[in-house]
Amino acid sequence: MLLAFSRVGINAYLKERLGVSQVRDTPVALPPVSVLDTVERSLDLLERLGGVDDRAQLLLKDIVLNNAARSGGGSPGALPEVKTLSLKEAFQQLAGASPQEATKLANSCGKAVKRIYTQENGRPPKTNRQLVNGRECDVCAYEIDWLKQHSNDLSEAVTEYRELI
Repeated sequence: MLLAFSRVGINAYLKERLGVSQVRDTPVALPPVSVLDTVERSLDLLERLGGVDDRAQLLLKDIVLNNAARSGGGSPGALPEVKTLSLKEAFQQLAGASPQEATKLANSCGKAVKRIYTQENGRPPKTNRQLVNGRECDVCAYEIDWLKQHSNDLSEAVTEYRELI
């Protein structure tokens, strides 16, 4: 019996002896209609409780898009196709910065990057409404191709930041 414990572990051995089958964690995929119905009922409840502010609307939009992507067989964030990134996202995805590093770097050099982009392209970058530190604001959205051209600069900024701390 000791040999059986060492081979499969006590939990697996007891489950096998007691005839208990292992419960598998399988994600439940709701059809899009169910997801939208759930969101609609949630919005009705929120309205009865006092309304939905701008912050809540952005969060709900994100939930709906992620659930629609999941129910369609995609991964969260797969809908719609991303052609632009915020500076924080660029630091994370193209330069390997942690979320905390990316936030600090984006805050400290965002105006300079916007100025460079405007000089090179003859126009300011597009903006998206996002939540930043719990409040809604406009965030510059840079084309991925432009960011890739400047990925060495982004990586250098991350390296310099890490040397400072």
